[in-house]
Amino acid sequence: MARQAIEYTVEARRMEREAKKIEILKAGNLKALEDFERSTLDTEVDIVIPEALSDEELEASSEEENEDEYFPPAGLLIPGFYAPPNEIAKVNGLAVLFPKIVLESVTPQPEFLPPHVLVLLDMTKRYKAVEILVKHKSAVIHMGIFQLNDPLFSNNLHVAYSIKQFESLQLNTNLDNMKLAVMLSVQIDLPLLCLMDLSPCYVSRDATAGEADCAAIFPVDYGDHYPEFEDFDLP
Repeated sequence: MARQAIEYTVEARRMEREAKKIEILKAGNLKALEDFERSTLDTEVDIVIPEALSDEELEASSEEENEDEYFPPAGLLIPGFYAPPNEIAKVNGLAVLFPKIVLESVTPQPEFLPPHVLVLLDMTKRYKAVEILVKHKSAVIHMGIFQLNDPLFSNNLHVAYSIKQFESLQLNTNLDNMKLAVMLSVQIDLPLLCLMDLSPCYVSRDATAGEADCAAIFPVDYGDHYPEFEDFDLP
C-alpha cells in the first residue's frame, strides 16, 4: 500500500507539471518555458515503506492470534438468514436468537399474575386434590396447608408447603381447622371445575376477590425457600 501511494503521488506531480507547462506555452513566455525545462520533477515523497517481517516475527504474530476464533472450512455452505420487513418480527427474531444481548438493551415488561382465585379444601380431600392438580400443574400458582380460624383469614397459621412436608412433621393436631389452600389461575376454567367436584369449603367469588384472598395468606416471597410443588413430582 505504501509503494502504491508513492506511485500515485509521483504521477499526480507529473500531471501537475504537464498542466503548468501547457499554461506557459499558452502564455507564449519563452523565457519562463526555458526556466521550467531546466527544473526537474520532485520525486521525493515522505511515505515510509515498512520493512518486511522476518519468519520469526511472522510466527510470533500468528501465535498471538485468538485460538478460540472460528474459521469455517473452505467450501462450507452457510445458509442465509431471512429478515422480514416488519420491525416487530425483526425484534422478536433478535429476542429469540440473542436473548442475553436483547435483555441488556431492552427493559423487560413488568410481569403480572394471571387472574386467580383461592380454593380451600378439607385436609381429608388432600390426596384427591393432588391427583387433580397434578394434571393441571401450570394453573397452580401457590399451594400450602394452613390452620384457618373463624372468621376466615383473621388469624392464619402456615403449617406446611406441601402434603409431603405436612406428613413428615407428624403433627398430632385436629384436622378440622386445617385447610389445603390453592392459589389457582382461572385463565382456563377446567382446573377449577375439576376441584369443584371435591366440594371445596371456600372458593373466591371472582378474580378480584381471589387476588385479595390469596394476598391474605400467601406473601410475596411464599415458596422461595421450599419446593412447594413437590407433591407433583413423579415417584
